[in-house]
Amino acid sequence: MNPTEKLNEAKQIILDIEKEMLETHEFCPYEIAYTIKSIDSAIEFFEKEKDLVKAD
Repeated sequence: MNPTEKLNEAKQIILDIEKEMLETHEFCPYEIAYTIKSIDSAIEFFEKEKDLVKAD
């Protein structure tokens, strides 16, 4: 499993937690959204890095 796949898996887990919190507690800490944003940035980084390696 490459880094992007691992990050996507982690993101899905966090999205599931976010959904569950919204359903059970009717709120979600901002840290969860911040974490999802950070994972998206990391995925973007690894995708760009992969494209650069292919270009060489």
